[in-house]
Amino acid sequence: MIKTFKSFVLAALMLLGIIAVSSCKKEGIDFFRGSYGYVTSGILTLKDTLDVLSDYQLVNERGIMRIEEHRGQAVMTLSSVGGEAAVFDAELEGDSIKLSPLKRMVSVSTGNASRTFPMTVSGEGYKAGDMMVLKMYYESDTLRFSSLVDAMPYVIESCHVNCVANYQK
Repeated sequence: MIKTFKSFVLAALMLLGIIAVSSCKKEGIDFFRGSYGYVTSGILTLKDTLDVLSDYQLVNERGIMRIEEHRGQAVMTLSSVGGEAAVFDAELEGDSIKLSPLKRMVSVSTGNASRTFPMTVSGEGYKAGDMMVLKMYYESDTLRFSSLVDAMPYVIESCHVNCVANYQK
């Protein structure tokens, strides 16, 4: 009888331990909240009026990312080493994050120089452990690499851009 009671108490304690550990799992803003070091890099494929595709490297962006809550809404801020700042509204679900579109200036490398264009940036991704991975999306009206009126116009055909962030403890 005592052996059965001890087994029951041990099983009950193990069950309570499992419940306590599983209830400590962070969700929503608490899962994402904090500071991260980030880098964004990748390639935009541009198409000219002759339907010729060309790949252009984005100028890498590094800095501090913060995710906080403001009035019930998740907000992601990016403060780049270059001094630029961006504030995205974010939707969080489980380990997934989705960034609302935001108009910002984006630098594209043209070989030995770079040009900056207004683009609409959005993204989606996930958090795994202390790392967050975002696939970034870029949209824009016509881009021109020269200020000449007859400069060849380009449109964004596709983008292959990632933002990788590591949690700063």
